[in-house]
Amino acid sequence: MVTSRADEKINAELIIEPQRIDSTHLLGFINAYLTTASQTRLDDSQLFESSRRLADLVTIETGITPLLAKLFADQLVKLQEANEPIQKLPRSVPDLMLAYLNSLNRNRREDDPDDPMLHRAAQIAAWECVRSTFRPGQPGSKSVIRDGLTEAKLTGAVLDYLEKIGVVKTDEPAKTHVRFELEPLSEYLAALQVTQSLAQDLQSWHAFFNDADRKCGAPESTRGFLLAIWDCSEAMPWERAVQEFIAFEISRRLALDVANVNRRRRRVEQLILYLTSSEPADRQYAVGQIRAIGPGAEAAVPALVALLCDTEPSVRLSTSEALVKIGVGAVPALIDATRHPEPTVRRIVTSTLGRLGPAARAALPALTELLSDPVPDVRCKAPGALVSIAGPETGVVLALIKALEGQDSAVRGESARALGRLGPAAQAAIPPLLEALRDPAVRWRAMKALSKIDPTRRTPAPLQIVGPNEADQSDRHATEMLTRMDPSAEGIAALITNLKHPRSGFRHRSAFILGEMGTNARPAIPALTEALKDPKSKVRRIAYAALRKLEVTQETEAKATLP
Repeated sequence: MVTSRADEKINAELIIEPQRIDSTHLLGFINAYLTTASQTRLDDSQLFESSRRLADLVTIETGITPLLAKLFADQLVKLQEANEPIQKLPRSVPDLMLAYLNSLNRNRREDDPDDPMLHRAAQIAAWECVRSTFRPGQPGSKSVIRDGLTEAKLTGAVLDYLEKIGVVKTDEPAKTHVRFELEPLSEYLAALQVTQSLAQDLQSWHAFFNDADRKCGAPESTRGFLLAIWDCSEAMPWERAVQEFIAFEISRRLALDVANVNRRRRRVEQLILYLTSSEPADRQYAVGQIRAIGPGAEAAVPALVALLCDTEPSVRLSTSEALVKIGVGAVPALIDATRHPEPTVRRIVTSTLGRLGPAARAALPALTELLSDPVPDVRCKAPGALVSIAGPETGVVLALIKALEGQDSAVRGESARALGRLGPAAQAAIPPLLEALRDPAVRWRAMKALSKIDPTRRTPAPLQIVGPNEADQSDRHATEMLTRMDPSAEGIAALITNLKHPRSGFRHRSAFILGEMGTNARPAIPALTEALKDPKSKVRRIAYAALRKLEVTQETEAKATLP
């Protein structure tokens, strides 16, 4: 019951449902399991790839039980211990079960069965345990299993070896039957035996499904085994028509909408052909249809990535949107495309990964490299994408600080803007942002970032760094933000000086900012009162409003000077 992946009906009022791990929690599960196993050498991209492979194991949306996730994580630990790449992880549940058998057989002696022999023997034993009911957990006759082993040209002693390594155990007290220790293991090994025996013989499959219909409690009692059959058939290198027949028969019995899944698969295949059309309208249509399908159109990802260098800008834009809709399944191909020789493709890919957000975590190393891309348009897209994906993570903040300290003013400006999006979480960036105030090309974005990172005005007086006379008319927004952040005597003195600036724009903006400072700007009252006589009415009105905010009581006298 603990290892079952199907609901178990105990009676009319009690049904035990196995806990499942949805795809959004797989990354956390694997990370926690590896930490417990003292295996923490995986970087973010490897963790993401591992969780993606686990999510891809099941071909039907029935979820992943903790047992399956644990078996997968165990394989990941073994690969790490052997310094093997994660590309060697199982790609299907049948492969996972066979890999589990291999792990049990890792300490075999020279005269013990090798892995392929162990697989054949375990499949024969599993089918004998399952065939009478199509349910796991049932006993299988030792004598029948030994006969099957002999027919397969294996020795009966292999059954004893299966018990020795913990695959099966003898039923007490008669000791004439064995049971499998793990129900999913027997289910999938039996399903492998069936699929390999029946192969692509449709007549034999018809007979198999008729037999399944006659089992007690079918189809609910046989649900788990039929799903295992489906998984195993999908993993076989068969003709698509045979796999679709098996999928249809199983879905018909279990009320699964596989017909729609198959129709969608064929539809995506047709649309992929349209993506290579010489007519832009055809390509645009196909991209729009794939975008509407979304995550179910992962097969189209390679063709979509190739379309990012399309001659039509509208097609390129729609393609990016389609990749975003497909979601996490598009990430590996997009990561590869960050090294595309065409700068336009790298720029669009960078933007697309950013729009995918946290789902594109595996792309963080590639995006960090793009901060030094030889093409400015590509470099400038990387900071925003990094923040969209990882937020205020230490690695991202440090990468942006490094970019902020570089020589490229465009990348520095985008890095400052990205740091500003992080708000107070980017406190470590305050010193380099203050230094960036010296650069007129970056000053505006640096000031805006500082105002978001340190909204409580704890930043040291920036006017001491830039100087009140450096900004000109074109830099007025940075000047305003600069003085708003600096309620010190130096900042107020600079604004008072600007009340006599030859340009009226500087005068009325300085008056406005002094008013915004509130009572901190009371030393400016004499200068603001003098500004009530300014030749420009706008300056006079704003100076009057500022005095009101400074709680000046000589209101009647101030009004008398207004036109």
